Amino acid sequence: MKLLTKNIFLFFKIILPALICGLLFMIFKLDIGYHVLFFGLIIVLFNLEKTKYNNLLSIVFSIIISYLAFFISIGLYFGIGYILMQFIELDKLEEISIYGYNIKNLLMLLPISIFSPILMFLLYKFLFKINKSNYTRIIIWITIIVLIIFGLVKKDFEDENASAFWQLIMALSLQLILYKKEVFEFINRKNTAYNN
Repeated sequence: MKLLTKNIFLFFKIILPALICGLLFMIFKLDIGYHVLFFGLIIVLFNLEKTKYNNLLSIVFSIIISYLAFFISIGLYFGIGYILMQFIELDKLEEISIYGYNIKNLLMLLPISIFSPILMFLLYKFLFKINKSNYTRIIIWITIIVLIIFGLVKKDFEDENASAFWQLIMALSLQLILYKKEVFEFINRKNTAYNN
């Protein structure tokens, strides 16, 4: 019974921040600035014991990291857009398509599905005790692939639900990385129980 309670508690520690991030924005339709703020707060408040710094510094750093990743991603998007505009008129970007996707929507995949997640993972390594491992790399790759597939299917990242989905996936992947040790202990317990 004690083991079952521990497993349920672990499940909620991993999944709850992701659900809160995703559902909070679907239900309340908050501005994107609040998305960034609350993401930073939710991630750090659920993981204060996993930070490298005291609680107050960790909260401040998490909010700064969240906004920093957001603004750098936007800067990269506009930087790439600016370079492309040197060669192609902006109106023509929507006319050019690859396999039914216009170039403008494909460009949105770069900051949202690739740059921003990578920045978040890199910057949150500053705040949390995250070890480099194959597990971490796999979680990062799966996150990027899921976000790219979602972007290709959705084709419109300006929808609030797209932002909520991004937050849900990013929070879940960060939680899985932060709780790597506990996840492996859970898997080992299950393997041991299965083998006996």
